[in-house]
Amino acid sequence: MLRLASRGHLSYKYFVPAPWRSSVLAARYASLVDPEQHPASAADHGTSAEDPVGQWRLAGRFLDRDLKPYTGLNFMEEPLGLWWGGGAGWPRIALNDCLGARDAEKKTAYCVFRKLGWGMHSSVWLAGTTEPRYVALKFLTGFATAMNDHNRYWEADALDALANTQSPFAEHVLELRHTIRVQGKEESDGEHICLVTDLMGGSVEALRHLPSSRLTLPADSEPPRPLPVLLAKRILLHTLRGIAHTHRSGFIHADIRPSNVLFSLRKGHTVGDVTAWMEADPARLNPPQQSDGCIVQSVVSQPLPLPASLDEVMDRRYILADCGSAQPIDKERRTFKKISAPPYVHPPEVILGGPWDEKVDIWMFGCMARLSFCSVMARFVTLWAVIQDPDESMLYQMLTHTGEDFSPEQLTSSAHADKWFEETCDMTALPPPRPQGFMRYLRQRGLVPANEISSTARFLHRCLCLNPADRPSAEDLLRDPWFEAAV
Repeated sequence: MLRLASRGHLSYKYFVPAPWRSSVLAARYASLVDPEQHPASAADHGTSAEDPVGQWRLAGRFLDRDLKPYTGLNFMEEPLGLWWGGGAGWPRIALNDCLGARDAEKKTAYCVFRKLGWGMHSSVWLAGTTEPRYVALKFLTGFATAMNDHNRYWEADALDALANTQSPFAEHVLELRHTIRVQGKEESDGEHICLVTDLMGGSVEALRHLPSSRLTLPADSEPPRPLPVLLAKRILLHTLRGIAHTHRSGFIHADIRPSNVLFSLRKGHTVGDVTAWMEADPARLNPPQQSDGCIVQSVVSQPLPLPASLDEVMDRRYILADCGSAQPIDKERRTFKKISAPPYVHPPEVILGGPWDEKVDIWMFGCMARLSFCSVMARFVTLWAVIQDPDESMLYQMLTHTGEDFSPEQLTSSAHADKWFEETCDMTALPPPRPQGFMRYLRQRGLVPANEISSTARFLHRCLCLNPADRPSAEDLLRDPWFEAAV
């Protein structure tokens, strides 16, 4: 099986935080169209046996031109040289590559200086312009570009909609500056859409790995760490503004989590500051490696340095980014029946196979809020030792932590509800849960000031209602008193 490994820990949104097998990377999409788990889903997604894009997603792994899984290959970072039609096609960008885009007034040229990181459908690079200034270039893989061309991947369209929607929350989404289309350096790479945006400083997930001293947390706290309450409120407020703008733009983000929220560069930063950092830490190459019939050499991912203090972190602006999982709010335009976010943020209506809308973003935002005050174990996790079915485990924890019950109406309208629930709305194979509630949870953790536990628990419960109809909209939630002290 193809193995993918990353170097270093997560310091920029597009880093992969640990070695992942390709099947794990692909499972985000393969699980959406597994014909055995969801018999109608392949047709729902417009895939067919003759469609290599659909074949890869159905197989849940990278495929070669014979539609067989790659074997025996190992990569330090993104797997260069694999066929785009089999789910790969990462761009073979070289340091000092130059490309340009023509806008209405002038020719803007970009010169690539450094790789910031990579993800499942892209790699992200720091580039300089002729102005001069620095920007980020996000190159979609050949596979993602083909999905875009067949209306199965909405990132470029979503970013374009965000850029052309007026709202008071626009500064909290990533602004698309240009879109460029480039041909891959080899035929097997396919074509690449390149999204040009402002250069960001890093992700909220990276902040949770900062030394405890920088966040003024107890020295014995282990990464990924909770965040100080005032910082958590600032990040959540800015994130919710980004969600509100995304919904006004006609899109569901569908992947709200700390790694998809970026922070701006330090106020007052200059081009010279970025130049000095690059000179102090020159770009590097990984060793050459064998790929599919060729030798490839990837560039080492080198994200920008993280903030040095809590004051500096509090001074940053937080921005909702990565629309790679976005879907239109208009159900007639959607291409997925499920969402591709990690299972630990899946809302109940998605697990149950019921109708879903933009309220999935509110549930995922609530999961992120809950995670902000706790360690990684605050997620809804799979209790493998107790419950073998991961979806059943998630649903059971939802009942336990929210203290709610699923209504007969919600279960009746959900295609998979009868797999886990009786007609009485009780779970078929598990005992009745013992509700814990968010207030009890926050008291046990001891990370929220005593005078804010009640309001924080109420806020979390508003976000994490089992029935999406009971969750507020993003703009309603922005008016919650819990944000009064946030800036």
